Amino acid sequence: MSFFFLKLDKIYNWFNDEVYKYLLFLYYLNKLSKPIYAFFMGITAGLALPPLNLFFLLPIAFATVIRMTDFCQTKKAAYFVGFWFSFGFFLSSIYWISFAVLTDSKFVWLFPFALFGVPIVLALFNGLLFPVYIAVIENSSAIKKIF
Repeated sequence: MSFFFLKLDKIYNWFNDEVYKYLLFLYYLNKLSKPIYAFFMGITAGLALPPLNLFFLLPIAFATVIRMTDFCQTKKAAYFVGFWFSFGFFLSSIYWISFAVLTDSKFVWLFPFALFGVPIVLALFNGLLFPVYIAVIENSSAIKKIF
């Protein structure tokens, strides 16, 4: 029985080490790489929706973007993390809306506006939630941050 607990303890320690390394990675992202990483986490969150249904990626993406927001120094930086995360999420999840303009050849020129414009507009509003989150969780405990 102690062999099982030894293996379990080894796995636990490895997991803690990897999580710690990942948190350090998120903490030391610079101003250019943080929005890019948030964008790819948004795409990762969009993969949890149909038709792929990779639902196990959703908690990883949201936990990552929340920790990235926690590490932001200013509300402006938090807004840009939220904007790029939301843009990646909406770009990968509502791309099908742009296919409606392809039904008639007169409206093909609207395709890029529908493909990128709709996610940008939605991300502008969604990005406003991240500075609000920073203002609410300032000097809060971990339990309050979860809720």
